[in-house]
Amino acid sequence: MTALLCALILSVTFALPGYAQSDPPPATSSQPGVTREQIGPRPAGTNDCQAQTVPMVNQAFEDQVVALVNATRAENGLPPLKRVAALDRSARYHAADLGTDDYFSHDSYDRVNGQLTQSCGWSDRINAYYPDWRRLAENIAAGYSTPEAVVQGWLDSPGHRANILSPDTWEIGVGYYFVSGSTYGHYWVQDFGRREGVYPIIINGEAPQTDNGELNLYIYGSWENVRLQLDGGDWSEWQPFQNSLTWQISAPAGEHAVTVEMQSGTETATASDTIVLTQDTAPDLSHLPQSISFVYNVPDDLTTPDRYELTPLTSDSGFTWQVEAQGGWFTVSPSQGGGGQSFQILPADFNAANATPQSGSVQVQVTNGQGDVVTSWTIDMTLDVNNTVLRRLYIPIVIGGGS
Repeated sequence: MTALLCALILSVTFALPGYAQSDPPPATSSQPGVTREQIGPRPAGTNDCQAQTVPMVNQAFEDQVVALVNATRAENGLPPLKRVAALDRSARYHAADLGTDDYFSHDSYDRVNGQLTQSCGWSDRINAYYPDWRRLAENIAAGYSTPEAVVQGWLDSPGHRANILSPDTWEIGVGYYFVSGSTYGHYWVQDFGRREGVYPIIINGEAPQTDNGELNLYIYGSWENVRLQLDGGDWSEWQPFQNSLTWQISAPAGEHAVTVEMQSGTETATASDTIVLTQDTAPDLSHLPQSISFVYNVPDDLTTPDRYELTPLTSDSGFTWQVEAQGGWFTVSPSQGGGGQSFQILPADFNAANATPQSGSVQVQVTNGQGDVVTSWTIDMTLDVNNTVLRRLYIPIVIGGGS
């Protein structure tokens, strides 16, 4: 049964003329390259070539297929594929159609009175969900009961492996469906694509979540410069473009959006992706000083420095800060703020009569969106008093001495 099922895995790949394409890989079934103009009109009397939504039946299975594909690509020195909803919907529809009408083909069929009639070519089907493509490919399989088994089956077939490891497609969608009583029970579809003018960003190899806020980003394309943004906040500084970047974010638990803007000359493009932080990632406050000193010079009636200005959160990451002063000889203003905002510590007005050495502290607390304190920092405060005056040296003079 396993050998039979492996033989039923099919592979198709094609591209628009005018773009570089290697020879089609060997596969159990293939279609010649076609353009959108050659697809022709949709068959009459069927809606199979219209985009339709099929409920997802097993998210974990579909997620695992994507993870296994991207892990395999990484092992072979290739970038991850970006999972997109349009290709998910196309693949999910076809997997359900295979199981419901009990057939196995890349093209779509309707079963009427027990007979199968082709209703839609495979490229027409994907085009209904995923227009403006430059490149498409598809793997299908039936009978495999786990993601690990089906991905291994595809990898064991040269044609399907070539689709998984192709550098020419940038995006992926996966569909899984189970129909009890059908010929094979389990049905799987992978759709691959690349769109005109779309440069995907992938976070952590398309992992759905992270625990620590460490992000490994892959950005498709070739550009001169790039900058990053978290949740619509302030942009980072422009930096030389690299396809692979690392970024440590500090943000509350929940879903967060990372946006990148790429630039070459006058041409720009943007891309975004989301990831879920499973727990708050506390901002790092170690850039704040551990202690601060003021000095009041009595003869000059002057306090130096006249103030300190500190910025607890250097970027807008969804956290806020509050400061509390312990000591009546200085003030802190403002007492709260957000990313990129600063507070000042100002000493009181001293004079020779009231200036005495003082101590105290400033506590900085950072809270998340729910008002919970996630990290804090304490700054020790001191006031030194300098009473230095000019000292004179007296040398006794002896007049008229002698033996």
